[in-house]
Amino acid sequence: MGVAYREQGDLTKAKDLLEQAINLYNKEKYPKYSSVYAGTLAHLAITYRMMEKYGKAKNILEESIKIYKQIRPENHPDIGRNVLNLGIIYGEIKENIKAKELLEKSLNDYENNYGKSHIETGKVLNHLGRFYILAKNYKGAEESLKRASGILQQNSHPESYRSFELLGDLYISKKQPLLNKEAARTNYNKSLELALKYFSENSVNVNRVKGKINNLEINS
Repeated sequence: MGVAYREQGDLTKAKDLLEQAINLYNKEKYPKYSSVYAGTLAHLAITYRMMEKYGKAKNILEESIKIYKQIRPENHPDIGRNVLNLGIIYGEIKENIKAKELLEKSLNDYENNYGKSHIETGKVLNHLGRFYILAKNYKGAEESLKRASGILQQNSHPESYRSFELLGDLYISKKQPLLNKEAARTNYNKSLELALKYFSENSVNVNRVKGKINNLEINS
């Protein structure tokens, strides 16, 4: 249920339910070295990351990775997902060298495990594109996000809205003339169209994109 609420953009409800699950596991002395326990920790860490509570997210994620390394082969996707999220966190806290290492490794691992056109690979490309924006690698960001949008739209996946939102962010970040503002506007509008298709009108996802469109109009 916690994951479902997170996917719908209700992060507070997701956090509360996932914390409740961890507390129940601990109360009932559920085995900590299990995929269920490690997976719940990972979902809680992702939720904290999305709430921008990076310190908490990092600590919980490292605990999850420690468990997975005891019960999974080194190249298992469960470990790969945690490495990806750890890379995202390092990017957000501006530790760019570590973030680049982890995120690029994640992309390579996902391509090998799932294939270059798989939904999961598309999601990684979104995260890598976001990092490249933060690191001002605009060419890498554009290539990653356009590839992500192609994969995710082809599979009618909700995360396609995020590719276009990030492309809008990219063109704003480049801080060049009117042409980039128009490109940003086009991508934000496409993102909003897709977000409304997959999420409720009052979701965090929709409101965030609407806010970016409003800011763009105010500053035009």
